[in-house]
Amino acid sequence: MHLVRGLRALRERDRGAVVTIGTFDGLHIGHGALIRATLAQARREARPAAMVTFEPMPREVLRPDAPPERLTSFRERWRLLERSGLDLLIVLQFSPTLRALPGAQFLALLRDALQFNGVVVGHDFRYGRNGDSDASALESAGRVQGFTVDVVPPVLVDGQRASSTAVRRALGESQFGVAQRLLGRPYGIRGRVARGEQL
Repeated sequence: MHLVRGLRALRERDRGAVVTIGTFDGLHIGHGALIRATLAQARREARPAAMVTFEPMPREVLRPDAPPERLTSFRERWRLLERSGLDLLIVLQFSPTLRALPGAQFLALLRDALQFNGVVVGHDFRYGRNGDSDASALESAGRVQGFTVDVVPPVLVDGQRASSTAVRRALGESQFGVAQRLLGRPYGIRGRVARGEQL
């Protein structure tokens, strides 16, 4: 998997990919469904399969006073995604400029740079300033501009939708079995161990 930091770093062979777009914190089984759908379409059409994600996470910028606790660091996301089969991981800086773009302009920016053939998103996908555009708007744009849009339905676990919020809730309530089912793997976190008082 090739890491691309910013749209200006794209190579010519990266263009024309099938892309999935989102934050992908935690890489839970709902994200897995998006990745599998992206890979399936890309393989059918002999195109690269790409993920477009953001750093920092949008909610860290939009709600600096109460950002969500991260389930995965960027390094951990990279480690998990290396085994996904994706060809490209495109990381966009969630800057004030990017944040201010209306949905149509954000889509035009991606389309001009990536020249993507297809987009795979979740049913609750939103983009653009204040989330002014959704999956339905993306489908409408695809019909006009000539790219396909695959909207993946929610993945349910024990009757609840797999989401990063659901994983955070399960971990906060010490429901590690629920978190494992939502993630599709045991939850883990990596970090440096600091010397303490050795009690």
